[in-house]
Amino acid sequence: MKYIRQSIDTRMVVILAVFLCAGIIFYGSRCFTTKVCGMTAVDRLVRDEVRITLPKGSILAERVDTQASRELGLSGRKSLPEEKGMLFDFGIPGKYGFWMKDMLFPIDIIWLSESGIVVDIVENATPEDYPATYINKAPATYALELPANSARAHGLYLGTKVTIGE
Repeated sequence: MKYIRQSIDTRMVVILAVFLCAGIIFYGSRCFTTKVCGMTAVDRLVRDEVRITLPKGSILAERVDTQASRELGLSGRKSLPEEKGMLFDFGIPGKYGFWMKDMLFPIDIIWLSESGIVVDIVENATPEDYPATYINKAPATYALELPANSARAHGLYLGTKVTIGE
């Protein structure tokens, strides 16, 4: 009887371990492929950071390059520190809309061509602007979100060149 009980206990441990491993693999797989993990701190760990050189200084930007990570963006975050940003990498030139849904602070949105030329800017977009959508007028491959009033402070204007990742 004691042997049967030990066998059942061992099976239960093995079954629980298998389910735990399967859950971690499934969750981890989704987290790494979408780069949206459900917690800001974990999201930052699975995303690349890229240095962007601006006319006046440089910033470190979190790169969002999957559909899920671009949809989430900065939504729900309490702030964006100075000298930090979020770089939306769309991969191909196009027109891309942004709205302020679930945003908690104002931002500047700067659209960039594939070669890093500023093609459009929205300054001081606020959470109260929702449901307005901001869409770039000229094709862009990237969009850079910075804390409000940072674009001018960094010397960003239409036609300005920035360097991404060097």
